[in-house]
Amino acid sequence: MGYLNGEYKDFISDGHDFSGHHMINAPDLSATARAAYQWRSGVGAFTLSGDVAYTSKMDLDFRDDLNSTVDFDRARAQFVAAAHTLLDARTAWRNVAGDLEVALWGQNLTNKAVLTHATFGVNEAVLFYGAPRSLGFNVSLSF
Repeated sequence: MGYLNGEYKDFISDGHDFSGHHMINAPDLSATARAAYQWRSGVGAFTLSGDVAYTSKMDLDFRDDLNSTVDFDRARAQFVAAAHTLLDARTAWRNVAGDLEVALWGQNLTNKAVLTHATFGVNEAVLFYGAPRSLGFNVSLSF
């Protein structure tokens, strides 16, 4: 778990004073938890695991178009990544010899669209989103 109260103390850019603004790309709270259960049988070992990751809302920029007359605090609110929780899971089987593993996994199981970063130019914004739900499998052979 992480707690961050990031704030610009003394920051002036292009003649605008952003002192006291929350730092960009710095969520106040982030937390991750993982649980796993493993059991053995005559055919090998089975594992079930899951992860949950929470990130609080996060400012992606501290300003709007500096040439406009738009209020900075109102414009800034348009570029905030919402708080979100992501769920991942994995199940695996490993043979008795321990040299073969087959696993099924899923990431972002709730298929949450997560705004992660933004790049700003004059009169434009490019927004970046995290990966959508992803499912897959792995086969591993050790020798």
